[in-house]
Amino acid sequence: MRLKDNPDFVLPIDSETEIYVWNIVKQLEDVTFYELPSERPPLVVFNRYDHVDPELGTILEPVCKLSHQVSFITIECHFESVY
Repeated sequence: MRLKDNPDFVLPIDSETEIYVWNIVKQLEDVTFYELPSERPPLVVFNRYDHVDPELGTILEPVCKLSHQVSFITIECHFESVY
């Protein structure tokens, strides 16, 4: 989740806020951190309202298929109406 995209997050998004939020998160007992072997690609924020059936006006939901190989996982998605 991106805090800057959350209309309910009222603190300014700056380095001091980042430090403040991470200090809170680090104190959570149910949160575990792991170092990834390589950097992740940039996060793509999914806005479900960008995917609307033009004829019905309903939200299209992603339908995904996972393929698991020994060293990686592939996810292929397309959008379908759920109604």
